[in-house]
Amino acid sequence: MIMENTLAEQHSSLPIWHAPLQGFTEQIYRNLHHRFCGGVDRYFSPFLRVERGEVRRRDLRDLQNDSTGRLTPQLLTDNAHDLEILLQAVTHLGYHDVNLNFGCSFPLIARKGKGAGILSRPDAVRDVLSCLRDHPEISASVKMRLGWSSPQEAFSLLPLLNDSSVCEIILHPRLGCEQYKNTCDIASFARFAEECKKPLVYNGDIRNVEDIRRIHDRFPRLRAVMIGRGLLSDPLLPATWTSDTPPSEADRLSVLSRFLREMASQMQERYEGDRQALSHLQPYWDYLLPEAEKRLRKRILKARSLADYRQSVTELIQSLQNS
Repeated sequence: MIMENTLAEQHSSLPIWHAPLQGFTEQIYRNLHHRFCGGVDRYFSPFLRVERGEVRRRDLRDLQNDSTGRLTPQLLTDNAHDLEILLQAVTHLGYHDVNLNFGCSFPLIARKGKGAGILSRPDAVRDVLSCLRDHPEISASVKMRLGWSSPQEAFSLLPLLNDSSVCEIILHPRLGCEQYKNTCDIASFARFAEECKKPLVYNGDIRNVEDIRRIHDRFPRLRAVMIGRGLLSDPLLPATWTSDTPPSEADRLSVLSRFLREMASQMQERYEGDRQALSHLQPYWDYLLPEAEKRLRKRILKARSLADYRQSVTELIQSLQNS
């Protein structure tokens, strides 16, 4: 099957999942990534949460008009009551596959005992997991860290997780308090993999095909690999991994050019004025194409109009094509 104007999407023995990233992997990005870049088996939405007794409307809007056909909503909660509200909302939209966020390391979230902050609260974890047993129609996975302040937190929770109705565990082998500092704790991931009775997915510091292959060779029984920031840097990484014939550099840049051009157009349609559209487009360049010249990336980040933004992106792509 040929993605629109792009590459053949073929599946290797190890599927690639796109991690949810607040402010980045919203509907426009996901749909266009699937259309132009491909290679991703599952996309995960940024987390939905309950505020003032109901699910935020903008979170629900993000789940609508999905064209990937492979989207899993991520839910952020630390109690069964709010989980019931979230499940009712997403099932109303036709989703019966969800992901529980036990991994967000953002301090404002974790200090409230949610995300990675729940990992030091086994009673809260038990409350959330028990709610799932009342919903056999729901297939739920968990995305988690090794703990908030100690890997022992994850290992203490593992019997609960093994005995739960959770269908998969996605583990990022860092502590929540580390955020993205230090290196992934592969030794602890290996121990977790030995003791875990659920299908396991690896997440963390995957930036290229060699990283995927290294993790796959070390842990051949993985259900999948989930990639976040590495896909923001190289949106064609999954297609490179899954294709029998990796794209040439010329093909890669051609696809990225069309992908970025269409994303700018859709952002312009969705948001009022250049400033709002740019506020959603420019943050991607904290990650995108790190091999490009610093001065060209800086011009994109300093653009004050969409016309300047588009021209700067065109010049950056051309510089890479000519290098």
